[in-house]
Amino acid sequence: AGPPSTKTGLVVGYVQSGKTMSFTTVAAMAVDNGYPVVIVITGTSKDLYNQSAERLEDDLRLHVRKDRKWQPYREPNKNDRERIVRIIQDWKTPSVSIEDRQVLLITIKKNWSVLKRLIGILGSCDLNGIPALIIDDEADQASPNTQARKEGKSTTYSNILRLREKFPC
Repeated sequence: AGPPSTKTGLVVGYVQSGKTMSFTTVAAMAVDNGYPVVIVITGTSKDLYNQSAERLEDDLRLHVRKDRKWQPYREPNKNDRERIVRIIQDWKTPSVSIEDRQVLLITIKKNWSVLKRLIGILGSCDLNGIPALIIDDEADQASPNTQARKEGKSTTYSNILRLREKFPC
């Protein structure tokens, strides 16, 4: 199969053109194909964050169906660490059946401190062989490296890179 690799894609669309539904569909397809982790990095404002998190959870029917494999975490904190680690460990444990494995849906605001906190939580996990889909909604907001001309890296950009580096796949 070859060594683990990462791929980057870009979707561009007009306002209210269906981008959120498109990446929700891609997330569902990724889970159907064995991805145990989906991380959605929303915009920088609380309103955009709440709107994206609610749309995802509604479109995936997470509030209607309690039998879903999806385990949503909004801006997880240290209290969520143990549960997140356990969900990831289940994917590495052959005795846990595929049907019993849960899927992490982590929605976070695009903020360097929130990204850093998530990176810290994921640092407790063995992520080798764990594929993840990371979606950067509003990629034009705070994601580009604003320090590139100065040969540096902006804080948010650096933390997005660190998050991606956590997952070899």
